[in-house]
Amino acid sequence: MRNRDPVSRRLWTISLTAEVDALSFRLRDAAVTFDLRRRSGVSDAKMTDLRRLLSVLHDNVAESEPTSSTRSES
Repeated sequence: MRNRDPVSRRLWTISLTAEVDALSFRLRDAAVTFDLRRRSGVSDAKMTDLRRLLSVLHDNVAESEPTSSTRSES
């Protein structure tokens, strides 16, 4: 819902309706369920490795000059 602020007509007050509030909880629950399914069978150590690898790949294609941490580790 959108209403003008009673003090300043330039400001608007925005609030969620009960329907949108309920939808936001359903969407959050769906996101949590999807994340758990997506990560099923992947250990914390593997997730840490994946984050590190993705960071290296990102740094390798970033506009800045490569640093020693972005060079290939063979």
